[in-house]
Amino acid sequence: MNISIFRYEQKKLFSGEMWCILIFASVVLAAGAFFEVILPRFHWPRWIEDSRGPAFNSMLHGSGIGTMTLLLQPALIGLCSVFTYCDEKCSYIMYRRPPRSTRVRYYLSKLCFVWIVSFLLSFIPYLINYGLCVMAFPEGRHLSAFKTNAYMINQTAFDYEAERVFFPVLYFSYPFLNVLIYTGLIGLWNAGLCGISYALSLFYHRNRLIVLILPTLAYIACMLLFSMMGLRSLMLADALRILPVYPSTLTEYGVQTGLLWIGALAAVLLKTKGSAFCDEL
Repeated sequence: MNISIFRYEQKKLFSGEMWCILIFASVVLAAGAFFEVILPRFHWPRWIEDSRGPAFNSMLHGSGIGTMTLLLQPALIGLCSVFTYCDEKCSYIMYRRPPRSTRVRYYLSKLCFVWIVSFLLSFIPYLINYGLCVMAFPEGRHLSAFKTNAYMINQTAFDYEAERVFFPVLYFSYPFLNVLIYTGLIGLWNAGLCGISYALSLFYHRNRLIVLILPTLAYIACMLLFSMMGLRSLMLADALRILPVYPSTLTEYGVQTGLLWIGALAAVLLKTKGSAFCDEL
């Protein structure tokens, strides 16, 4: 990897207007998911006392806007990161100022930048939403709140939730850590989709909208196919919620995410096969 490329991409990222659009969209989605949960509960008696803490009410826990965020976020993050090659191709920067490294190192450095940035930016809406939930709902261990709620006291309901989460111990006893880990899993998934968009841009850059949304649309089509085939546990838009309707496993998540990362890497290596660019900056 080339550090100078990282610094150049970082400077370009924070100086562009797409960064501001991403932050604004993240705040809107986080606030929308918060009000989606909190507004219907104003008429509940003792709604604050009966809540199960901020993690249970976060956008990762069954919010419709939270599910929509899972589908939209790769495209929003991609606005900031995946068009690095398109920008240089269209402005002829890569011809006037080719990198010192080989072509392989050049494109791989950009791919690594896309992966890292996409992973980190994925945390923004979820942490904002969790902060709002912390202010609205009392802190406390999820397990104790779970056992004291009258409507959840039976063992059947306890087992129902335990078998639907990736990390039952964290889910019940350390909810904030559980939220962070789930957000990290979402970040790896978003990074994989953005990596595919970047790899696609190496081969086709005439229409940026296609490059940006094609991986997400392809995955939505796969989810519909999984649903029709009865493979609902493979639907990560549901499985990556903290309490999904159709429980999945870490293996199923890992295989799908790994295929995205491997596919992006293979496409970049295919693009760079055979030639090198060793000229001076």
